[in-house]
Amino acid sequence: SFIITPGIKIDPGLGQVGSQISVSGTGFTAKANLTGYFDTTTSGTTTAGDNGSFPSLIVTVPESAQGSHTVKVGDGTGFSPPVSFSVNPKITISPLSALVGDQITVSGKGFSASSAMTFTLDNTPIAASLRTGINGSFTGFAVTVPPTTSGNHLLKVTDGSNSMDAAPLIVGSSLKIVPQSGTSGTPINLTGSGFGLAKP
Repeated sequence: SFIITPGIKIDPGLGQVGSQISVSGTGFTAKANLTGYFDTTTSGTTTAGDNGSFPSLIVTVPESAQGSHTVKVGDGTGFSPPVSFSVNPKITISPLSALVGDQITVSGKGFSASSAMTFTLDNTPIAASLRTGINGSFTGFAVTVPPTTSGNHLLKVTDGSNSMDAAPLIVGSSLKIVPQSGTSGTPINLTGSGFGLAKP
């Protein structure tokens, strides 16, 4: 006798929370209803052909911590051997441009679970105290833009395992005048931020 066992292939093998994984498989029960799983979370369904194969089943990566996870397919009688999928971190920021001293909101997914996070703008540390949740996520964390020059910068977020993601931030220049009105001869004080570096 010869026993046929189910097997699957996935593409890609790594990605971020929200990514879609294309799964193909062979050796399942003919015409069976198939369900995809990311770890224990169900995602995606299809039907096996007469020969127990299927060309594509889409599994969406749910909120999950950074590192190795498993993808498998069940046909009601059993599961395929699991295939490894690696989750990488991802951050989003809002707004995408700001002034020095402004607050921007940062959210992240796919970092290490329950991990202390560090924030930097380029190589400048940003004072912040935050830990991710058990699924490696955080939402709506307020970060103050530190003193820097105007132009394009990278906001970097790193967890305790040195997993990092970065997002571009445009910093503008601002000027304050005190007082904003007065009689002729009144001295005024100018303070500014986000200008270019001093030139000799």
